[in-house]
This record gives sequence, structure tokens and C-alpha cells, in this order.
Amino acid sequence: MTLTVMTILTLAVVLAVTLGLLVRSLAKQNNDRSSDTQWSQQWFEEFSASDYRLMKRLLSEDEFRFLSRQAGYTAELGRKLRKERRNIFRMYLKNLKRDFNRLYTGATILMVYSDIDRPELASALFSIRINFYAALVRVNLRLAMHAFGLEMMDVTPMLQSLEFLQVRVRSLQPEVAAC
Repeated sequence: MTLTVMTILTLAVVLAVTLGLLVRSLAKQNNDRSSDTQWSQQWFEEFSASDYRLMKRLLSEDEFRFLSRQAGYTAELGRKLRKERRNIFRMYLKNLKRDFNRLYTGATILMVYSDIDRPELASALFSIRINFYAALVRVNLRLAMHAFGLEMMDVTPMLQSLEFLQVRVRSLQPEVAAC
């Protein structure tokens, strides 16, 4: 029974620390607004949300199981590979968050300068943002748990929010371009 209580307390501490770090990260304003103003037609045309689909495989248990059956595999090598993959995943996550914010900024700018008032779009964008950040919190929690071998990753909700936002921005562009 003591082991169960300790496990629950450990998970609660990990959860609290992860949530605290995430909230701090989300609340912290980037003083250099250049990343926000870098949203341009060229950036948007080159951007593809599908570039982030690799994240689905990066921490896939199937790949780790396959590697564990190969000659020369050791538990130490497996731990090292998992740690490196988590670090790569974190870099992708940072870039995904940056690109989502760029798209969101672009959508907001296009919506503000549009000749058509679309309150339902503003509401949809807000909902997309809430869903994205909720998924981001869940992924960060799972990433912390993955370090202990407890959880698998599912980045699908975040990727869906990003892809949906990209589609929304594409649908807004002709309205503004026609003005």
C-alpha cells in the first residue's frame, strides 16, 4: 500500500511540476515580436502542417520494440535512444507551438483586415487555440511520463488543430487579397 501511495505522490509531483512549467511557458510573453511579424505570404506558402506528422513515430513503441530485437541491442542503448528521441520530440514541439502561434497571428490579422465581419470565425479560432493548448498540456504530461516508461505519445489532437488552422488561414487569404 505504501508503494501505491508513493507512486501516486510521485505522479502528482511530476504532474504539478509539468503543469507549472507549461503554464509559465505559455504565460511568458516573447519580447521579440519578430517571430509574430514573420508571418508572410512566402512563409505561409512554404509552411506545411504535415511536416510535423513525423512526431507520431518519433516515440512510437513499435520502433523501440523492433530495435530491441536487433543484434547488438542493449538496455543502455535503448535508454539512450529514448532520451535522444524525447529531446528531438521537444524540439519539434517547440517549433510546432511557434508555427501554431504564427498561423494564429496570421488568421487574426487576416480576419481583422477582412471586409466581412465573421464572429463565428473568431469563435472558431478561439476554440482551436483552446484545443491546441489543451493538447499541448496533455502531450507535455505524457512526455514527462514517457521518461519513466509509463506513457505513449499521441500528438494527433495538436496536429489536427494545426492543420485545421492552416486550412482556415488559407480560406481567409482570398478575401483579403481581393481588397
